[in-house]
Formats: sequence, structure tokens, C-alpha cells
Amino acid sequence: MKKSEEIINQCLDFLLANADKNLIESIILTGSFARGEEVVICFKDNLKFFSDIEFLIIIKDSLDFKYAKNKFKELAKDFTEKSAESGSGIDVTFGVSTIEVLKKMKPRIFTYELKNFGKVLWGNKTILDCIPLNNNRDIPVEDAMRLLFNRMIEQLINYQNIIKTESFDTESALYQIGKGYLDIAKSFMVFRSMYEKNYLKMSEIINGLTVNNLDTKGLSAQVKYWAIFKTSPVELKKTKKEILDEWFRLANYFRQMWLWQSNIYLKQKIWVDNPLRLIKLYFVKEPKMNKFKGWIRFFMHPYLKRKDFSLIRILPLFVLASPERLIHLSGVMAYLYDDNYNNSITEYLPVFSNPQNKTQVDLKEKVIYNWQLFVKEG
Repeated sequence: MKKSEEIINQCLDFLLANADKNLIESIILTGSFARGEEVVICFKDNLKFFSDIEFLIIIKDSLDFKYAKNKFKELAKDFTEKSAESGSGIDVTFGVSTIEVLKKMKPRIFTYELKNFGKVLWGNKTILDCIPLNNNRDIPVEDAMRLLFNRMIEQLINYQNIIKTESFDTESALYQIGKGYLDIAKSFMVFRSMYEKNYLKMSEIINGLTVNNLDTKGLSAQVKYWAIFKTSPVELKKTKKEILDEWFRLANYFRQMWLWQSNIYLKQKIWVDNPLRLIKLYFVKEPKMNKFKGWIRFFMHPYLKRKDFSLIRILPLFVLASPERLIHLSGVMAYLYDDNYNNSITEYLPVFSNPQNKTQVDLKEKVIYNWQLFVKEG
């Protein structure tokens, strides 16, 4: 049995041993491990897991959702901490959903990959049949853009780890950079209604395209390099300066892709590269109902504290955009542009609490705090 399979079985055994099985309809393996794209490297006879192990737990009764979500979140944290103590460094997530939600899932990257590549490890083996059958061409462009936004903010986290950690993890930092290139490619393909699972195939397609304002040849080369790395990972050694150079090179490709997608999505006849102008157009583009629903979720968020926001401050934001869009666009500014622009974007963040009770926090950390609270965990 492969070591990856052993670890997955350990996660499953841990979950079943510590959870009430009567609550659970099915346990599904998702993400890169389900697709067979996990990155695991052997260092001196020890395996290091760069890919997260992601499970989706389908519960029987929606009334148990809140309890189950908190319970499985605690279990995932416990397993991750134990793996860190053993040196394997496995990050595990136990997401929670219901049969009712599966039946109503809309075309999304996650929906398509869950239905086509998810693996039911325990319980009702036909559970994935509940998900509506969607063509990958049905995935909306907004989903491609959401992927791009989220990956940019993950690169902010990567940057903070590189510059602020004494003995940062070189391999993990480089893996996150490689993941960034692959997700730029995936976002590009989905945006063009050309979803493709195989990254090497993506590289070939992108290499054959000529797209104004996009370095498709350079992107194709990077995607090919990191796609090969995913299938045959090797130990990577670079200095801190070399890693930062790679990080800034990746940021340039993210900037190109964001500007290209934004100009098309916002239907600009003349190319616009001023980010503040594009952001204002994003505010106009978002449907009012989307803004309203976003703020309802904001005020109902279980971890939101009253001291974290001001109603007077939030009222003008309520009209501008949903919290998720405000956070995503703030992330673009913090990641891609300098402080001259950033000073004019800070007021768009819905929550102003200082992470870890710091008195002075830069924009990057504020964006990360908002994103982790309302987008990643929300």
C-alpha cells in the first residue's frame, strides 16, 4: 500500500473513532489526493506532505450542521497537531455538508471536481449521484476569478511566512509558488470555458495561444515545470533571495491574469490597467442582491465580534459591494500594488480588528485576517 493511502486510512480511522458515526451519511475524499495529484516528497526516509488532505463529511440531518461543523473542525486541528509532532506535517480538513446541499449544488469548479473525482471512503457509496450533472463548460467565469482572488491572498500568506519567519520552510514556500502557477492556468482555462484536469495538457493549450497582454509562452513554461514537479516531486533548495525573486516573478503573472480577466469581465473596450478604476467598476458590476446576501452572512457569522466593526463605517461599504468582494479586491491591492495605492484601499476591509492583538498591522495582515475569517472559514 502506498504511504499516501496509509495516511488517508489513518485520517479516516481517527475520524470514525472520535466522531458519532450515527450523524454521518458519507465521508468523501476530495482535493488533490482524490485527483491523484498530491505532492509528497521523501526527505532522508521521512515523507513530507505538501498537499492538504481534504475530506467532505455529509451528515444525515441538517439540524446537526452547526454542531458537526465545530466538532469536525476541532478533530481536524487535533489530527494536524499530532502529525506536526510526529514530523510528517500533514494538514487535514474535515468539511461538512448535507444531502440537501449536494442536490442543489450549482456549476462550480469544486462541484465539477467533487462529482467527477471525489472518492467515497465510507458510508453511502452513491452519495455523489445526488449532485446535478453539469458540463465543465457551465462553470461561470466568476468562479475562475474567485479562484484567482483566493490564490493571490494565499501568496500574501506565503510572503509573510518567508520574510517574517526565522527558519521558514523553503520547500513549502516553493511549493506554494508552484501551486500559484498551476491555479493561474486553471483559472485561465475555466474563464475561457476550457476546463482541463491535466496540467501538462493545460500547458500545451496555453502555449498554442496568442492573447493580448498575456505572456502565454512564459506561463506555459512555468505550468509545465510545476506540473512535472507534481507528478515527480524532488527536493528543492534555494536561498531566501532566490525564493523572493520567484515570488515576485509569480506576482507579475498574477497581475497580468487579473488585468486580462478584469478587462474582459468588466467589458472594457479600451484596455484599463489602473487598478482603482477597475475596482470601482467591480463595485458597479456586482448585483444588489449579491451584496445584500453577503452582508446578511456577515452579520450572522458565528465568529464575528461586535467590537470588530463599526456600523457607521460599514454603512457605505454595504452599498459598495459584498464583504467577500471587498476582501478580494483589497487582497489584489495588497498583493500586486505598492503603498501609494494601498493607502486608498484600506477603508474597504469590513473588519478592522488587529490579528493577534497587534497594535500596528500592515495591510497584508489585515487582508489575511479578513480573508481567513470570512472567506476561507466562512
